[in-house]
Amino acid sequence: MQIEKTKPLKYLNYTSRFKTAIDQTKDLGLEVDTTITSGKKATRNDMIKACLTAFPSTEHMAYNCPHIAVVNDVLKHNGFIPGQITIGYLSYDNELEYECSVDALKKEINSDNENAIPMHAWITFPDGTILDPTLMASFEKDAGRLKGIKVEQIPLISQWDFPDFPIEIEYFPLLVGKDYLLKSNAIIELTSDSYKIGMLIADDFYQKHLKCHEIGSFNDMRTFYKKNDPEKYRDIVTGFRHKINHYISNGLVHEKKVKDDILYFSIDHPDLKAV
Repeated sequence: MQIEKTKPLKYLNYTSRFKTAIDQTKDLGLEVDTTITSGKKATRNDMIKACLTAFPSTEHMAYNCPHIAVVNDVLKHNGFIPGQITIGYLSYDNELEYECSVDALKKEINSDNENAIPMHAWITFPDGTILDPTLMASFEKDAGRLKGIKVEQIPLISQWDFPDFPIEIEYFPLLVGKDYLLKSNAIIELTSDSYKIGMLIADDFYQKHLKCHEIGSFNDMRTFYKKNDPEKYRDIVTGFRHKINHYISNGLVHEKKVKDDILYFSIDHPDLKAV
């Protein structure tokens, strides 16, 4: 009963908004994640382990909120009660972050727009607990403090009785369900053949080019497959990025943002320091 006395208004507000978000999702013809209430409830440590499985490092958590869907899948696979993927925006320290609208989100469905609109994604569990590992990772990266921070050191959970976040935070859900992330091309099914092809391309790219001290361009790769395989290029590019990130997290490849491109080097490239 103590939970009801601490933040009942915020809890009731979120519950009301969440129900509205479900209705808005159905109005767009999208599937809402199924609610599962039987099973083991994940602890914070269980959530940390799921995040470690889904993200190679905290660096990959930053600006990667759609990948929260993988965390939810991992929890479900491990026998825990999963939550529902939630899309919307939030107020952090009385400042709106990632503010968006249902209309703006709707325009992204089946769109070929490569410029992501502001929005945020998190997991809402049946008891109202929110799991949001990417928010603070993004803020810490903006402040230049993310390097070296472990996942367990990142604020992850917003609960009504024991909030993890050090700052006042309030969430505004607009849509509910992994289906929106798939239909808006924010994520793909990692089992697709095109995704696997992208991973193989990354392996070949590393072995035949980067190890030979050639410099690789992400934009060149993306442009090539968008032109030659427009229906599958998004899955191919995602598979490529995920596998290249594996090389990066293992200290074999370095990436550097240069203007509007991302360049890749082998970690022992002779010109790396000069670029």
